[in-house]
Amino acid sequence: MQDVANEAGVSRALVSLVMRDSPKVSDQRRALVRQTADRLGYRPNAAARSLAQNHSNTIGVILNDLHNPFFADAVDGLQAEADRHGFRLMLMAAYLDPDIERAAMASFAEHRMDAVVVLGSNDPAPDLAHAGGGIPVVSIGRAIEGADAVVNDDERGGELATQHLIDLGHELIVHIDGGTGAGASARRRGYISVMSANGSRPR
Repeated sequence: MQDVANEAGVSRALVSLVMRDSPKVSDQRRALVRQTADRLGYRPNAAARSLAQNHSNTIGVILNDLHNPFFADAVDGLQAEADRHGFRLMLMAAYLDPDIERAAMASFAEHRMDAVVVLGSNDPAPDLAHAGGGIPVVSIGRAIEGADAVVNDDERGGELATQHLIDLGHELIVHIDGGTGAGASARRRGYISVMSANGSRPR
């Protein structure tokens, strides 16, 4: 920053104002500082700025399943909102591995993310959110202790799907279980509830 100031013949404070997009700088001086910075290859130090301002304008996203189109759509939505509010996203893939998920959370805490969004958590440990060291955590697709969550009403979804098939006249309705996946047990409960209420044997 001092090199840019010396080359442009301005104060370091002015360079700082330009790099922070302060409105207190004239267009002429802003252009001079920007051109000088580009010529010298100067880029602001985001880590230093984060320490000074106590926020990074960055949201960490832990994406557990890269091949799940639901999560790809969720990232699109997150990116759109982040752009609208002046935030950047930093993504890390956890590959449905709880150890990688916890390591990603710890890494985001070390890099002072302003918040972390977890998509499709696969970590059974109740303290995942605590690994963020006090950073706000939002889980999408699965409830995590200590974090806000955005989840589907999977039990109601299981009920509606099963009732729809019964209303069509089907009697032999088989539920293909999702195992320990997020929402699987709730969907199964919905299926069993409606089948039992209609006098049919769950399969």
